[in-house]
Amino acid sequence: MLMEAGPAGLPAGKISSTLQIAPNKLSAHLNVLSQANLVSVERQGRHMIYSANIEAVASLLSGLVETCCNGNPGVCTGLSEFMERRSESCCEPN
Repeated sequence: MLMEAGPAGLPAGKISSTLQIAPNKLSAHLNVLSQANLVSVERQGRHMIYSANIEAVASLLSGLVETCCNGNPGVCTGLSEFMERRSESCCEPN
């Protein structure tokens, strides 16, 4: 959801209502992501706007994919096939 929103981000209330998560629980999850530098938050008036740190998320995913097989390439067969399919459509403008 935040990756799709891009740099503009989304207000916490919109995230909460879309995901049907209580605001206090969402806040706790977003704080963890913020502390991990995967999302950033900016106050705009009374609203907290959250946006994905796309570079950090990409780095995390790359690290997970690169180390997923742990010396056993068969473990990641499904993942590599998925990544190949996704790379064809990833990040194309809508």
